[in-house]
Parts: sequence; C-alpha cells; structure tokens
Amino acid sequence: MISNSATRLKAAILAGGLAVAVILMAVSAIFANAYGAKRASQDAVALHQAETLLAASAILRTQVGQSALISTYVAAQPTSDASAAGVARAEAGAALDQFDEAVLRFEDSYEVAGTSEQAQIAAFGTSAGEVLANIDAGDLDAANGLLNAALNVDYADLVGVVVSARDGTVNDLATAQTVVGRVSEISRFLVAFLIPSAAILLYRAAARRQNKQKELEARLEAQRELNKAKDEFVASVSHELRTPLTSIYGFAQLLGDGAATDPATTRELVGLIRGEADELSRMVEDLLTAARADAGALAYHLEAFSARTGVERALAPLIKGGEDIRVDVVDAQVYADDFRFRQIVRNLVSNARRYGAAPIGVRGLVVNGAYQLTVYDHGQGVAPHVEERMFQRFVHQGHQPLLVGSVGLGLSIVRILAEGMSGSAAYERANGETRFIITFPISDSRAEAPPELLAG
Repeated sequence: MISNSATRLKAAILAGGLAVAVILMAVSAIFANAYGAKRASQDAVALHQAETLLAASAILRTQVGQSALISTYVAAQPTSDASAAGVARAEAGAALDQFDEAVLRFEDSYEVAGTSEQAQIAAFGTSAGEVLANIDAGDLDAANGLLNAALNVDYADLVGVVVSARDGTVNDLATAQTVVGRVSEISRFLVAFLIPSAAILLYRAAARRQNKQKELEARLEAQRELNKAKDEFVASVSHELRTPLTSIYGFAQLLGDGAATDPATTRELVGLIRGEADELSRMVEDLLTAARADAGALAYHLEAFSARTGVERALAPLIKGGEDIRVDVVDAQVYADDFRFRQIVRNLVSNARRYGAAPIGVRGLVVNGAYQLTVYDHGQGVAPHVEERMFQRFVHQGHQPLLVGSVGLGLSIVRILAEGMSGSAAYERANGETRFIITFPISDSRAEAPPELLAG
C-alpha cells in the first residue's frame, strides 16, 4: 500500500511538474508571439516612414529644379509671365516643408539623431534651402550651380542612407517572422500532445496567431512589391523629368546665345520650349495629384461647363502644333472640375500619341443620363494579363509605363480623378480601336448636334 501510494504520489508530482512546465512553455510561446507581432508592427511603421522620406526627397528635388529652371527662363525672357516662377517657388517651398516633416518621422522610427546618417539626410534639405534662397535673391547662376552639384550629390547620399535603413528593416522583419513561425509550431505541438484538456483553447489561440502571421507575411510581400515598384518609379521620375528639362535648357541656351537670328526661328524655339514645359507641367501635376490623393487632400471645384469647350481647351496646344486629332463631341453641360476634366483628356491623348497609333480621336456623347467621353487610337492596345491591373499604380507593360511620360503612375490618376467627380474610367478593345472610356455627371439633358471633325 505504501509502495503504491508512493508510486502514485511520484506519478502525480511528475505529471503536475510536467503540466506546470508545459503551461509555462505555452505561456512563454504566447508572449514570444505577442512580442514578435509587436516588433513586426513597429518595423512596418518604420518601413513606411522610410518610403515616405524617399518620396518626399524625390518630389523636393524635382520641385527645386523646376523652380530654378522657370526662374532662369523668366529672367531670360523679360516679356514672359513672371507668375509661373512664383507658383513654382511656392510649390518648392511646400515640398521642402513636407520633406522636413518626413525627416522628423524617419528620425523617430530609426533613432539616427547625432549620427553621420542624420547629417547626410540634413545636408540635402540644407542644399535645397540654399538653392531656393539664391532664387529668392535673384542669384540664378549660384542656384543652378548648387542644383547641378551639391544638391545632386546630397540627394544620392540621402537615398543611400534611407535605402540601407529600409533594407535593414525588411531583413529584421523577415527574421522576426521566422522566429514567430517556429515558436508557433512548438506551441501547436505542445497543445496537440501534452495538454489535451486545454487543446481547444490553445488551438484557437494558435489559429488566431497563424492568421495574424499570414496577414503579416502578406503585408511584407506586398511591401516588397511596392518597394520594387517605387524603386522603378523613382528611376522613371528621374528619366521622364530629365527629358523635357534637357530640351528646355537646350532651347533656352540657343536663345540666350543669340543662335536665333530671325523672328521665325525665335518663335519656333519658343514654341518648342512651351511644348516641353507643358509636358513637364503635366507630369509634375500627375505627381502632385497622386500625392494629394494619398494625403486625402485632393479637392475638386465642381461646376457646370461645356464638355465641348473643355475638350477643345485641352487639345488646343496639340492641334495648334500640327497634331491630327479627330474630335467628334456632342456638347452638353457636364458637372465636374474643369481643370481635372482637361487633365484627364490631356493624359489620355498624350498616351494615345506616344503609345498607340493614328488615327487618334476623342468622342463624346450623352449615354443613360451621363456624359461618356472616349479617347481612342488604333494601336495594339494593352496585353490581356495587364488589363485587370491597368488602373492600379506602378503598373507597367514590359519596361514601358501604360501612360508614357506619366512617371510610372499609370492610369490610376485618371481613375482617381474620374471617380472623385462621381464618374468612372474603363478600358476596352473593339473594332481595331483601343478605347479609354470616362463618364461624367451632366447638369442637364440638353445636348447639341456633333461638331465638325477637327484636325491639326
């Protein structure tokens, strides 16, 4: 009896000790998972701040360059409209403020205060401020000198620092997820074999952790894809903006050196500068539109206006420049933002000119109580595997953006603007035509007969 009691006591002590050990291990596993999830959340926030700083620095560099370029042009052409230089300077100042805010958030996440990395980041903001200060002082030679030397070097240093920090965070996040996954597997083993009485409760907890783990993995994969797309986007920004800037600088240099000796040549060079400036303005407006949409600050000034007039104003520079664009627009009073309406038309027609094939045209008519605007061309269209994603950001076909010259933002801006004005955006391929169909609300149902065909 004594022997059996002792045996049972030893067994009970062993079982109790094992149960306590298992419970402690399970609790430790739960806390480890909780810590891993918290760390992953912190890393995700830091990753977002790094991407925000990269975007803010790219926009600041572009805005400062545009301000210097426009100010140089206005100074060389006393009869030109000086207000453009003021607008460009104001936008550059706003971009500098946004950059400073992004730097503060980045420093909070990565704790770089007092380090050489902080100095490298601050140097870019200082260089940008010095360029703007020289523009304000009228010393455009000094501004352009800083722009082409110190600012570009400081920008490259900043990108190196931020990309290095971002990639380190991505690696830390992946490591943390691996550890959390292993701990989760141990927890499931303990629940399944050593604590049958608590199996249901612990299994539910493990299932919840597993779902959260999958969500984190999906977020990480999405962030990796976004990082890749944004890297391509930054490269596209540099290339697309450099092309019109180089042309404008070259034409302006010819005018400044007196190469144009007759009025006809001068008018031609000025026309080329205006055309490249319009293209540059369109690309910068796309960037600003995307940034404002992300910040929830994209405003619309809705009013009733003539659809035909809106289309004609959007296409006037192209038609005057000799472009053959067919316009068959039934007039009606649309209720939209006139500027955003014209931005949509310009973007889609520019895409058709560069990526499609002639003949290119714009149709407009009232359909089911809404105004339907179609921009078409006779190119090959978009590959079938791209169609379902073509209105998302950073979607490319091969190495080319769907909207050539749109710095890689694709057709997302067109859809954002259309839906922001209670309309819609769609794509179709029919009868040998590539068609982008945009709908707008109308303020009344009165429509006029189609106008005559317009061609450049």
